Amino acid sequence: MYENKINPITNLPGIGLVVWGQKTRNPFASAMDRVNVARLVNYIRTILATVGNGFLFEPNDKITRDQLKSIISSAMNDLISKRGVYDYLVVCDDSNNTPDRIARNELYVDVAIEPMKDVEFIYIPIRLYNPGDIAKLGK
Repeated sequence: MYENKINPITNLPGIGLVVWGQKTRNPFASAMDRVNVARLVNYIRTILATVGNGFLFEPNDKITRDQLKSIISSAMNDLISKRGVYDYLVVCDDSNNTPDRIARNELYVDVAIEPMKDVEFIYIPIRLYNPGDIAKLGK
């Protein structure tokens, strides 16, 4: 079922009904085909929209771009500390805010993330050895 993007529902003793999977309906194999990543991206979009709205009608200059980048970086550092992302990159400078974009009253912020991956399968192999063989493995 899981290979067909169907999250099974199971009854775990002592817990109850549980959705046993985290696939989304995303048709392509990517990070966005997992529920935790899709929720993370929605959460980040919400934060960025709130932060960005606070800079509307401010001067489109280096000071504003640096302030916006600093606040977004702070929010992303919080996600790192909460184990939501491995790493991120925020670009808000002259490379993505060209004179043409500034003339159109636009300010661009590019955010790249490496989302945290969840454990879906745990493998614990058990290997059998003869007496005394394990002590020899450490040498």
